[in-house]
Amino acid sequence: AGELPCGDPVLASQPGGGGVQSVTCTVPHDGPLIIRYYSEDLAGQVSKTSTSESIVIDLFPAPPTPTP
Repeated sequence: AGELPCGDPVLASQPGGGGVQSVTCTVPHDGPLIIRYYSEDLAGQVSKTSTSESIVIDLFPAPPTPTP
């Protein structure tokens, strides 16, 4: 978690399969920000603060882990 790059789609995940606890991003005023938020707990809350005109946050399950 922590600060993530802005202006491009961001994929955030956390080791251990626990999903992401929090994602923060300082959004510039010149374009949309898309955060694709991997979380195994879709009941969790996503809070965002932004000065951007357009912001999108997606909640979807993380892809299955490939088995060796």
